[in-house]
Amino acid sequence: MRGLNPEFEKEFLENGKFRGIIEYVKKQDDVFLGVRENYINLYVDGGSFFKLEYKSRKGHVGSFDEKYYKYCIERKPRKLSSIKGKTIEDIKDWINLFPDLKKIVKDYQEKIIPKTKKSREKILQQKLVHEFNKNSNYFAYDIEYAIKGAIDYVYDTKKNRTNKKPKTEGRADILLISKPVNNKITIYFMEVKEGLGALSGINLREVSLGSGIVGHLKNNAKIVNLVRKNKLYESEYRRIHYPKNPTIDIKKILLQEVINIMSFYHKCGLIENKNFKDIDDYSKINLKEDDEAIKLVFFLGNYPEGCESFEHYLGIRCDEKLTSDFSVKKLLDNKQEEKLNLDYITYDNMIGFKYIKTTKNCDQNGFELEIEDKYKEIRKEEFKDKTSN
Repeated sequence: MRGLNPEFEKEFLENGKFRGIIEYVKKQDDVFLGVRENYINLYVDGGSFFKLEYKSRKGHVGSFDEKYYKYCIERKPRKLSSIKGKTIEDIKDWINLFPDLKKIVKDYQEKIIPKTKKSREKILQQKLVHEFNKNSNYFAYDIEYAIKGAIDYVYDTKKNRTNKKPKTEGRADILLISKPVNNKITIYFMEVKEGLGALSGINLREVSLGSGIVGHLKNNAKIVNLVRKNKLYESEYRRIHYPKNPTIDIKKILLQEVINIMSFYHKCGLIENKNFKDIDDYSKINLKEDDEAIKLVFFLGNYPEGCESFEHYLGIRCDEKLTSDFSVKKLLDNKQEEKLNLDYITYDNMIGFKYIKTTKNCDQNGFELEIEDKYKEIRKEEFKDKTSN
């Protein structure tokens, strides 16, 4: 579960030995501090340029992912080798390196460094986080999210286990909460897509739905429904590997992580959004009921006006001839059963969700963010086959 233990957390407060990290983040408009399971990451353009964790034998240790300078090794700061992976004596040693490490990651993500590919969705993702957290009715409290322990095998259409690696269910590019009303909130799982090519996510070689529209719905429908119905998560994988603990309470985990992270941000002074800054006690926060407890949202950036590619991958509101072979609706009614070796979304597990299309891309600012007013809704009923009884 994401959150810091009390002893670690207090080091980020006033007079704590890591307070300098908080002061640094507060001065940077483009840096996001992500709370993980007893460690933190600092992100820029969706890439981590610093990780701080506690290790039982070494104490607090800082690190930087070497992949970011593998194409520009000459830019590696000399000081980095002497402090990376070692017990932190003085956090200033790392903070002094932050500008250099941050620039290395930005150049890597933005393809300024040769042999790299511009990470458009990651860059857009972090811009959206910044926009939400300035002054909206929503707060982005986490990115690059996956529910720990929600893992299962992959099955074919006949419910036989395939030889593919187990999959982690319940992923999100951004996790948001709505402005609390009577201490009740909604959690939003947001998937960020930039450009029409990102909507597919199909790997024809492996016959996999990947991270496209269909795959994301398929990966999250089960989780969303469990939270809405107050049911526990259970899987064959957990029954085999965790026989003493075969179930997990997704709703409880999500709520506790909100409390952990938002309480930490509040104590450290990292919340500037006036709709969340003045909440005194986040431990009193709870989720709304039923469908309002959790919702799925798609943000579709760099999307041409008048285009219906999103609808094609859903299989609704468009000409049947233009519908993708891998559309959600076709998977719902098993029309691809003879062609694909996949497990399907069932209509019972289908969920309604919101989306927004915008021509704006990762190189721009000023996005439409008010989910309830600006985002359109796809209702579950739209996937129902009108010809069926």
